Amino acid sequence: MSLSGEIRVPSHDTEAQIEDLKRERDKSRAQYLETLKKLRRKADVERDNDGLRKENERLRKDLEEARARALKANDDAADMWGQKVTVEDENRDLKRLVARLQHRLEELTLSGARAQVKVEKPSKPAMMPTPSPSLRSHSTAPEVINLIDDDDDDDDDDMAVDTYPPGHSLRLGHPHRQWSSSLNLPWMLRCQHLHAPNTPPTKENSKKRPADASPMGSESGRATRNSSLNAVVQSETNSSNMNDEFGPNNMEMQEANERECDPTEAPRSKRMRQLKPTAEHSRASNPPSSSHVSSKGKRKAASQPLGGNDYLSQIESTHLKDAKHYTIHPPAPEGFYVPRVFVADTYGGSAYQFLQTLKARNIKCVWPKKGLNPLVVDAPGAPGLMFASRLEIAESKPWHVFSERQVEKQTRWEYMGKYESVVSGRIEAEQFAGQSEEVKTQWRKLLLSSKKADVYVAMRARIALRKHGLRIDNDSVDREMEAITKKRKRSVYKEMTKDEKREAMNEIKAREPLAITAEEIIDAFCNGDEHIKILRMECVGYDHAFVKDMQEKLPHWKPKSEATGQKASGRVPESEIEDGSGPSIPLRRTLRQRKSSSRLRELMNEEQEDEEDEGEMSDGDSDYEY
Repeated sequence: MSLSGEIRVPSHDTEAQIEDLKRERDKSRAQYLETLKKLRRKADVERDNDGLRKENERLRKDLEEARARALKANDDAADMWGQKVTVEDENRDLKRLVARLQHRLEELTLSGARAQVKVEKPSKPAMMPTPSPSLRSHSTAPEVINLIDDDDDDDDDDMAVDTYPPGHSLRLGHPHRQWSSSLNLPWMLRCQHLHAPNTPPTKENSKKRPADASPMGSESGRATRNSSLNAVVQSETNSSNMNDEFGPNNMEMQEANERECDPTEAPRSKRMRQLKPTAEHSRASNPPSSSHVSSKGKRKAASQPLGGNDYLSQIESTHLKDAKHYTIHPPAPEGFYVPRVFVADTYGGSAYQFLQTLKARNIKCVWPKKGLNPLVVDAPGAPGLMFASRLEIAESKPWHVFSERQVEKQTRWEYMGKYESVVSGRIEAEQFAGQSEEVKTQWRKLLLSSKKADVYVAMRARIALRKHGLRIDNDSVDREMEAITKKRKRSVYKEMTKDEKREAMNEIKAREPLAITAEEIIDAFCNGDEHIKILRMECVGYDHAFVKDMQEKLPHWKPKSEATGQKASGRVPESEIEDGSGPSIPLRRTLRQRKSSSRLRELMNEEQEDEEDEGEMSDGDSDYEY
């Protein structure tokens, strides 16, 4: 048999190797499948974890939103309660006014029905000459003065007699009133021709009417005309009294008297600002010596220059004309004042800025100083005016307002509530000129020292350019602002490289601002070259939770300077250094410290070129960041 025809049979070892390879293959496949299952389970777990994490985040956001809605609902409820109390007070006042008017109307109706007087003329008057028709037609006003005799104090209840035909009756439509000793001005002006001196009749009339040369010389004639004049005067007086009784001034006085007599009617707020009368009302209430009567009988007020308080009253009455006092319920705590540093240490933010954000409560606060704002809010819930050109106060609403107080020669602050502000106008030149010297001094110090608020820096720049006779445009104002603040203001720097910006910054720091004095700043406001905005502030709410939290934390608060044994601002007053009581400061530093400090200062300067840093001032500093 040939070799090609033989059949090769695999050996036993080869079969064993094949079986081993199969088992290894199956084992590897099983391991692979197990690993794949583990990876899938891990992916499922991670996916579930991501879902749970997202669900937790969503629930957390929903919880925060619900908490915010609850707080807002609480504030809205407090606001609605205050509005309800205000409306109830107004409704009660209106009801009392309507009841008073109805009662007065009933009294007038009853008195008018009872006081009808019937005047009759006897058929034959005794001892009374009848004047001729010519005398009646030619009688003049100066002759009537002789009709009024010395019997002016007779009782009004006497029967008046006049030349009426028999059976004629006179009905008086007004109730009977006692004659007033002081007549009102309109009636006196209408009857002033009665007080002219008596003139004798002319020769022509005496020749034509010799018998009537002295027609009123008899006692009966004077009595007849006197009775007629008394009836006219009585009617005029009654109508004048009725008109004056329901005048606005008289009704306000009656309402004030009723409030004083009624112990149950308490004022809404004892600390509410009482709006002063306008200049027109002030002039109208002046005594007669300050005015004169013209030839036409109209009273003209004498022109007098207004003082500082008069200008404040004018501003207040103009911009707070329809302002309402917000009713706080429950009432705000009286006499609770806090230091400014306490608020900054407890709730975050700066203690030296006009506008501040309390990070712990996420609220915005405004701290107006009394010296700059004489008409600022002076009681919680009351309206007020703020002299400021920082329009961001009116653009973002609302702001929590603190007002300055002096407690034992220390500056403290009182929480007034949540306020919304609108731009109501501006301080005119004559109004600023009429302000007190304290207000003028504070504003000129502000403009000379302010470097953070661009609106006030721009004012100073325009005043300086105007003084030196330079052109006033945006580029010139920006260049002067850069010299004042030592910061970049123009948009041209955005296209520069970093090295060019550094060179431009060095040039800005070397530039000196234009010279200007405090008197020139005051003159700019008094001449009308620059104006300060007037912001009208009205209360819209009161954060009771914030005030309660401050009341709880204030007794346990200690300033950081006392807790750390260092000055809060990092500056050491010269008095402490001279006395040797200041903290020990090393006079020399190592080379490594000097290098690191210089490098740190460079980095900080580069970072702060486009940012605003916070000032290091106390509440009593004159350069308060306004």
